[in-house]
Amino acid sequence: MPDIWMAGRGMEPIGKMDGEKLGSIFTAPSLWYSQALPMTVTLDGRSYPAVGVMHQLAHASAAFYQSSFDAAPVLAHDNGNPVRRRNKYVGGMLFYGEGHRLSPIWTAPIAAGVIYSLCAQTIGLGRDAGPGKLMGLSAYGSPSMFDERYIGDVEMLAPIYLTKGRIRSLKSENVQTVVGWFQEVERRAVELGLDIHAGALSPLGKDLAATAQKTFEELVLYALRRLQLMLTKTGRMSPNLCLSGGCALNCPANAPADIDRALAAAAGEFEIETGIDLAERAAADLAEDKVVALFQGRSESGPRALGQRSLLADPRQTGNWARVNGLKSRELWRPFAPATLSERLRDNFDGGPADSPHMLFNYRVRSRDLGAVTHVDGSARTQTVAPGSGPFRDVIEAFDRRTGMPVVLNTSLNGPGEPICETPEHALAFLRRTAADVLYVENNRIRRRSA
Repeated sequence: MPDIWMAGRGMEPIGKMDGEKLGSIFTAPSLWYSQALPMTVTLDGRSYPAVGVMHQLAHASAAFYQSSFDAAPVLAHDNGNPVRRRNKYVGGMLFYGEGHRLSPIWTAPIAAGVIYSLCAQTIGLGRDAGPGKLMGLSAYGSPSMFDERYIGDVEMLAPIYLTKGRIRSLKSENVQTVVGWFQEVERRAVELGLDIHAGALSPLGKDLAATAQKTFEELVLYALRRLQLMLTKTGRMSPNLCLSGGCALNCPANAPADIDRALAAAAGEFEIETGIDLAERAAADLAEDKVVALFQGRSESGPRALGQRSLLADPRQTGNWARVNGLKSRELWRPFAPATLSERLRDNFDGGPADSPHMLFNYRVRSRDLGAVTHVDGSARTQTVAPGSGPFRDVIEAFDRRTGMPVVLNTSLNGPGEPICETPEHALAFLRRTAADVLYVENNRIRRRSA
């Protein structure tokens, strides 16, 4: 590879270089030469002319050439080691595509993918499918071991990333790249009383997953901010961006930009309030008998809407049974599930186990005030919502404070024959075509404009 990629520099120098010097990189032919090399491939005894393409260029090409953009920057990264090893570089790369040309412009030596993959292996989720499982698990924990000192590229932060020492919980050939990060995680885990040898569903496993997710997101944002600075200095800043490589499949990391873009595009059509108190405003809407759509954080895995992608209504208003069924074009006889604060389960429901976080058991409804969620046989498929369950729990607590009822009607955020809303655009489309009153995307309150 060209010496420029082997010089041991991270992305920090971008801030010190002037626009003219940075601009010359976008057109320097020497940077391209090592990215595609002529070669011969022999298959079944026959030789064919071929081109060998560098790993990250292949990722970047898959994103840029399939996009609709005439010009766009590209961040390509995966779980490859982000530092130089055996005279090669296999970390992330920044590219710039224009027309049919796609050129490398800078290295992106962030440890996001390595950290994520190794955390999955550490708690027994496996190597290949592990990161995908870790993404789902991260919603159950708290990033209690996050340390902002490690947000930057490995070249810049080598003194704390590439330390010497032993890691008790991990064995991997790539660990030397992030040994310092794992040592700090282990130290904090011990301080918190977490067992560093525990499995995925332990408190350590859940918190490690959440910590890895937050670290991943912040590292990706760091790389994108450096890319943004480079584009701004060279006059190439645009709203376009391509992401590629295994790390680009991380849905939570991709969603902050998705939300901003979706809301900006919808601003002329909807009334949008930003930075609101989600729990209090949503509880107030429910108490005023509005049908409330919630689009919060990561979507759930499985057949139930558990609060991240939910449609809510006041369970005390019997008419909401038919109202919400009509809104979703469902058969009017189909029941809805009540979601209740877990510690208040027995206030309104008998039978069934003491805990039902996944809405899998029937209970007998004790209260006569829950007409919208009581089936004709007096039963209800109740969901218990435990402390620490996130925004959904906060909404139910606020509704309880207003009404004295620790229960809401909960069903999935989707229309007839549709999957549950996965993107902000899908949620906005749902609000556009249904009679739902208000949509909450994170802490943004969205309504149709008054006529």
